[in-house]
Amino acid sequence: MEQPEPERDDPTLVQGARICVWRVFGINNDYLTSKASAPDWTTEIKDWLASGDSTTVTVGGPPTLVADAMNAATATMLTSFGGGEWRKAEDPLRARDEAIDESLRNRGRPEFLDGQGLWVTLQISRPIEVPDTGTRYAWVTSREALRFSEEFELEAGRHLDAVAAYVSHALGDMRFDRTLVGNNLAYFIAPGKMPFSFGRSQVFPVTVSLSRDWKSLPVAEITNTLEAAKSVPPRTLKGISSAARLLWLAKAEEDALRRFLFAFVGLELLVNAFVTSSVRDEVVSLLKIETSGLPVEGLFWPTTHSDKDYPWRNLAFKFSLMTIALSRTTAADDVELFKMLNKARNSIAHGSAGESDAYPSRECIELFDRYLTLAYARTLSGKKA
Repeated sequence: MEQPEPERDDPTLVQGARICVWRVFGINNDYLTSKASAPDWTTEIKDWLASGDSTTVTVGGPPTLVADAMNAATATMLTSFGGGEWRKAEDPLRARDEAIDESLRNRGRPEFLDGQGLWVTLQISRPIEVPDTGTRYAWVTSREALRFSEEFELEAGRHLDAVAAYVSHALGDMRFDRTLVGNNLAYFIAPGKMPFSFGRSQVFPVTVSLSRDWKSLPVAEITNTLEAAKSVPPRTLKGISSAARLLWLAKAEEDALRRFLFAFVGLELLVNAFVTSSVRDEVVSLLKIETSGLPVEGLFWPTTHSDKDYPWRNLAFKFSLMTIALSRTTAADDVELFKMLNKARNSIAHGSAGESDAYPSRECIELFDRYLTLAYARTLSGKKA
């Protein structure tokens, strides 16, 4: 029997309503040999940010919920703010739902649902109390919900920046290859309702390079890493997460100059966030025991602020400290690479850079990516940055 529609002037709460933000990653077709026989795999970490929160990582087919949300939100906005005969109907809200249904039937399939062999979807969701207007579309209307949505987008964005970095760490030698777009749009979802958003940005896919059968993905390591990360105090990640955001922005860029600048500034943020007095003390203690193969020449402290290269020598000093603390076996080579990147950055700042295709954006992103995941891994060990 069909349930009676709630009274419009005395709304009940929408049952099971949640607000969520997604990140979607695609894995290339070429390397996948057994997708058809493998079901989706999902891990869930509960109560990470707040009681009732759910953080999930799903590996499998295309995320139809995300696609439905994008299409429904767009159709809702176009119908609600455009003209239409539904406004003249006896029951305009019901007529608007029917008009949106018609609009959805004419919408195309989002591009990110095709062209990939496998999808990896990150989601953070939180329960929310929303009065039920009795409609399937645009069922969230209050200013309080809009304000909550904006606040949640900021919190969820920082959280997913960290989760993406932790997942990258768990994946080992696999790296997120390209971010096609990168943003944090909150959606409201509930059983029996169509996903809704206040519509200030987009959901976007990201590609991942993979060179093995997808069933060899370290799914247990992903779960274990996220479970461990749940106990890391948020204040520990503040600076590192700011750097992480710039990595995902760098991977969203098509322009080589912007890709390089996002990556270099992010790497600089990471260095400054990571190198604290405790890290310096740790490296000093290590150097009392061993110096062989380590980039000790990079540790000569700048002695005068009048030196025009002081800020960048200071940054190179800190980067050398970070390499010794996080990756001693590659420290010397990494410092040499950083010097090259630093020189490229200075050339841009001084107006003497060459063609954009010569910017070392790939090298900068790869170095930044590796040290970001190493920094996140260190937080799991309980060591202070």
